[in-house]
Amino acid sequence: MGNSKFRAIAIAILVSLIIGGAAGYLIGHRAGVKEASAATLLGAKVVYIGPDVKKVNPPELPISFRNKDVVYWKPWPPSVHYAVGVVFKKGQFPQTAQGEPPFVGGQPNTDQTIQCGGGSCFSYDINPNLGPILQNLPTRSLTYDYWQSLDNGGLADARIIINW
Repeated sequence: MGNSKFRAIAIAILVSLIIGGAAGYLIGHRAGVKEASAATLLGAKVVYIGPDVKKVNPPELPISFRNKDVVYWKPWPPSVHYAVGVVFKKGQFPQTAQGEPPFVGGQPNTDQTIQCGGGSCFSYDINPNLGPILQNLPTRSLTYDYWQSLDNGGLADARIIINW
């Protein structure tokens, strides 16, 4: 009995190590892939910025409210170590959004600065208050312009499109 318990624990640990190793490999290798369309990194839509702040791929990123998409802003190429900054200005929120910011963590009618660390930025979930708004729009989408920066200088605009 004790031997089968040990075997079950050993198998569980081995499976955990294999899954963890595979996830680490995907993060490390997928992050270096720059595609013409939006790449995904473990479910997050990726926006690459750099090496100049005006070079952004993709410049317009569609994301889905129903799919619970999140966004990951990352400097490009991977060898650079610039810190990325992302701000959604309240004056540029779509009028039909009724002052609501694009992501959880923001306040109505207030600029939303995206959480950044380690040189990259990661959005929280799409603001749940946008769900009813999106459902009632004929286009079922909202376009948010934002400003991105790199700590090597410069500021440029890009946009996300939140689709129902």
